[in-house]
Amino acid sequence: MSVNFLPIRIEPPVKMILARLRVRIPELGAEERGRIESEIGRQFVKCRFVGAWLELSLPEALRLAGESRDVAARLENCSGAVIFTVTAGARIVEAARREFADGSSFRAAVCDAVGSEGVEAAVDALELHLRQRFARSGLALGKRRFSPGYGDWPLEAQREFYRLLEMSKLGVELGDRLILCPEKTVTAMIGVTGNE
Repeated sequence: MSVNFLPIRIEPPVKMILARLRVRIPELGAEERGRIESEIGRQFVKCRFVGAWLELSLPEALRLAGESRDVAARLENCSGAVIFTVTAGARIVEAARREFADGSSFRAAVCDAVGSEGVEAAVDALELHLRQRFARSGLALGKRRFSPGYGDWPLEAQREFYRLLEMSKLGVELGDRLILCPEKTVTAMIGVTGNE
């Protein structure tokens, strides 16, 4: 089993960022929208989207799932699974804190929205990459990814994700409370079917 590391390039998901900021596009004038989109672009360059992924056999995936019935149900009829992580990096989180400390709640909110929506878009891009890669081998990924801390899957699974995916190589650390740092980091598992 080897970990696959991947830089992820995406365009800023402007519509999603504006939605997170609760900005109603039809109500914006051209000048105001231009100002906000310019700030989104300025902050987006602070993101460095990188990911790592690893294939697991079904027994390995079930072992990682532990006692979680939710995960076991999602792995039913699967031959294995893929686990992955994506991070936006520390610079965007640091920028949000700095902007807030400097009194610019607008820029801080933009940084936070850029990091949150950017990492979700990067996860979607990585998932699409994996779907295409696995399809070439006659395999298919499940419809939905799932993450530690959701449903009945304890957050303690983050320890194994962190170890298996060698997340320190991505600049990600795991805190005592099992929270990933930088916070704009996502971990997930998705089942694999086919070639049984």
